[in-house]
Amino acid sequence: MRMLILEDEPVARKVLKKRLELQGYTVDDFDNPEDAIEACDNEKYDLLIFDITIHGAIIDGLEAASIIRKKHNIPFVLVTGADSSDARLRGLQEGALLYFTKPFSYKELVLNIKNIMENSAVKNNSFYIHRGLKIEPLRGTITKEDGSVETLSKIPMQVYTYLLEHKNQVVSKQELWEKIWSEHGVMSDDIINTTINRIRRKIGKNSISTIKNVGYEIND
Repeated sequence: MRMLILEDEPVARKVLKKRLELQGYTVDDFDNPEDAIEACDNEKYDLLIFDITIHGAIIDGLEAASIIRKKHNIPFVLVTGADSSDARLRGLQEGALLYFTKPFSYKELVLNIKNIMENSAVKNNSFYIHRGLKIEPLRGTITKEDGSVETLSKIPMQVYTYLLEHKNQVVSKQELWEKIWSEHGVMSDDIINTTINRIRRKIGKNSISTIKNVGYEIND
């Protein structure tokens, strides 16, 4: 498994990289967000480990993670010296799996990362993070920021997942029907509308935009 570290402190970056490599992981490390973003466009990573505060950079580590995750569904962990509730909230809203405030125990951090990587959902890239929600299609669950869990049955989850995989794109009703209900013959607006409404009741009525006479869209 391959990881990417974004950390501007050379000693901290070197120590964390070495400890992760001792666990058998392949680790690339960078000290500026732009290089980390470019690396994610060129390589496949299983986990990002980002410091929020990157001195001298135009954007911070969390902004870099957000940019990357608009294009690549990569889980990420935050480590930072920014010990504030605002920083933690920003991280959770973006979908961080873990949040460690410096100074921290490298042993504890690596152990938590190891546990994450042993989670089959992460290994199979079979969950999505969107607007503070963690969506796990295989389990049929949606975990909210407050820890509460909603469930979706098979068909609504398939529709939701398909829209997530096509974020910032308009998905027509016809396309949805062909992907989800192809064996049912002629398209039914009622079935599609009912399914979309079921999803909205779980995640919020404004979470899926209706494009009149065309279909639906989920935005970042």
